[in-house]
Amino acid sequence: METVNKEITFKHRPKLGDVIYSLPFIRAIYERTQKPCVLYLDPYSPYFQGQKDEWTNKFNSLIPLIKLQPYIKDCKLYDGEAIDYDLDKYMETTHLKRGDRISIVENHFIAFDEPYNELINGQKWLTDMPEDHSFNTVVARSSNHRNQMLHYNDAMDKAESLRFVGTTDEYMDFCKEYPHADIRFVGTVDILELATAIGSCKQFIGNQSLPLAIALGLGKDCLVEESPAYPNCIVGFYKRLR
Repeated sequence: METVNKEITFKHRPKLGDVIYSLPFIRAIYERTQKPCVLYLDPYSPYFQGQKDEWTNKFNSLIPLIKLQPYIKDCKLYDGEAIDYDLDKYMETTHLKRGDRISIVENHFIAFDEPYNELINGQKWLTDMPEDHSFNTVVARSSNHRNQMLHYNDAMDKAESLRFVGTTDEYMDFCKEYPHADIRFVGTVDILELATAIGSCKQFIGNQSLPLAIALGLGKDCLVEESPAYPNCIVGFYKRLR
């Protein structure tokens, strides 16, 4: 798909992690065309009826991180602008519907018949965040995409300076399941601060979530709690939690 405009425009709906996983596709289009790329975030989704205000707030929190990417000229909320690439099309791919182990990143390429190079899986696609390595390992575990057959004890025993990122409820739930874990909570006010916290670590441990998408985008060493129900939510080189 080519455009006669000076800019190439993209649109994406929720979820947040899916937006992060769409960025390698946008970068590939930018590298091929050398045209400025603008990403519009549409808070309305048929999958989240009645939650437009909530997603507006979430997208406003995500926008500063997106704007840091050198291949993105601008990122803003969608208000009916003309779009070259409606990235929600990736949801229609047969690979995603079958639940194959083809990642969400690759599904964005498949949706628009763009060449996909497996080397993309080994590349960082988020610009580096400040790294002071004040803590060695970041843990994040959302309430979704869990695998009750896997446990964090061995991984945490081998890690140092554990810190948990996410919501307070997620942290309290994690401490309830792992009461002996020596892990402190790192509060973050927005997604850019969350990315900065993840950028300050050497290793990430967690399940399929926005923090994992950010960690993979930053090229962090990831140990992942895979959910067998969602094999296509993962991209990149990582180790599986055992």
